[in-house]
Amino acid sequence: MYRIHHISYTVSDLDRSISFYRDVLGFKFVHEVERRDLPAYDVLMGHKNIVVRVAAFELPGVKLTIELMQFIHPKPIARAQDFSYVATSHVAYLVDDLDAEYRRLKALGCDSLSAPTEIHRDGRYVGKAVFLKDPDGILIEPMELAKP
Repeated sequence: MYRIHHISYTVSDLDRSISFYRDVLGFKFVHEVERRDLPAYDVLMGHKNIVVRVAAFELPGVKLTIELMQFIHPKPIARAQDFSYVATSHVAYLVDDLDAEYRRLKALGCDSLSAPTEIHRDGRYVGKAVFLKDPDGILIEPMELAKP
């Protein structure tokens, strides 16, 4: 391996998620496409006759794409997100002022698991973080690192 290409999340409503990741989180929207009649997708994803809408976003400061997929066929299955569930994931991003970012996201209607919380490891303050949820309950973690 020489580089991670993209990270993908399945969402229930691509238009709503595009608005959230672009307008709320500020990720750079790259494109949206619909994929169908691609036998390779059927093989790779283990379903027949896949139809999926895909949106891609660039993340600032890194060569990494976040991909959001809304399956038209097969129908998506929603499930709760919880850290104790195997395969639960999240995206973390750095901010300069976590308290301001938290207030901004809460004012925009984001649910959170807690308030911003200081993190101490080995007796040393390393920063603070909070977990919030996107419209599908996908966990997002804004973080503020300790100043050197």
